[in-house]
Amino acid sequence: MAKCAYQVLGAMIGLILVSFGTIDYAMAATVENVASGKHVTQTDTAAGSPATLAIDGDVTTCSITDSSAAELVVDLGDNYLIEEVSIHAESISQWVTYARGWIGDVYSYPTSVYGPPDPSDWSGYWLDVVLKKAVYLSTFEIYESTQNRVGYIQCYCGNPGAWTDMFVRTPSTPSMTSEIFSPTILTSSCFSNTCYVKSVSNANMSIDAIKLHGRADMSYKLGMGVTKGVYKAERIMNTSSSNPAKWGPAVIGLYRYIRVRANPQNDELAVCELKVNGYPRTPHYRVITGIAMSNSPVRTASNVVSVIECASICLQQTDPVCMATQYNQVTKSCALFGDLEHTKDSSNLSRTVVFKFAAHAFANMN
Repeated sequence: MAKCAYQVLGAMIGLILVSFGTIDYAMAATVENVASGKHVTQTDTAAGSPATLAIDGDVTTCSITDSSAAELVVDLGDNYLIEEVSIHAESISQWVTYARGWIGDVYSYPTSVYGPPDPSDWSGYWLDVVLKKAVYLSTFEIYESTQNRVGYIQCYCGNPGAWTDMFVRTPSTPSMTSEIFSPTILTSSCFSNTCYVKSVSNANMSIDAIKLHGRADMSYKLGMGVTKGVYKAERIMNTSSSNPAKWGPAVIGLYRYIRVRANPQNDELAVCELKVNGYPRTPHYRVITGIAMSNSPVRTASNVVSVIECASICLQQTDPVCMATQYNQVTKSCALFGDLEHTKDSSNLSRTVVFKFAAHAFANMN
């Protein structure tokens, strides 16, 4: 049965090679999210936030660990050429946890604005508010009983930072018609937990509650490797400039295991969506001539009778993984390579065989 299966595989590869022949360069396979639906684990789990939520395709659900010295690991189940990795940080919604309000020159500490909304309101012309956790602010929800009285919103952005306009009412500002005033903010790059709300012309506002939304400022340490626990490609990814944070590995290589840690590990790990775009390793090949591989082979097989057999040996080589192979027709040798680094060399008559999904790495050599 095993011999029959090998013959079928060889025949299939033979058909592929005969169909495409010897070509200079080839198109790539279709990229896909190779992490979707794969096996994922994390060190521990906060209530209701299992590791599977990190790869469920929904950025509003998050895997969260219970401890800070934690990690999340995805087993892709096979080796893939990774083109890009993206991580969505947690979106955070918070009610105000501290407030100081002014009426004339007299101030008070109105707990009635903490939220959620209730029958009691605070009235005044200036309200300082503080959140439990600083975030990159995206949306304000001000539950205002007296409509269209909010004139200004400023927040203290950065550390060290400065007071920054988040909203300034103008004649073109749409009139509020609902209980919740949610203005379009002027910047999405404000990292803050401290703001103030000021009324128009010092008229009293009546505010019941304030809720702010934003994204967490997360730094992740990403590692990728062929063997679990051995991560050769590592990168620090931050959501300070964008969410999701994205990284395209500079080193071309096959990877199976993806590890995510907080950086530094001083808070729980929250991953709302981990997306790994890559190309599957399949038994479809392209044959290329005039190529010199840059690095030494991981091993060389002797007495190989054909390029088809050489391709089959590459497919079966998994540790270390084989990404490309060169067949020398004169010496009947098959050199297996663990990377795709190469140069163009028209004098090299060896036939280079690469997986279809990796052929795009050779597309810029002509």
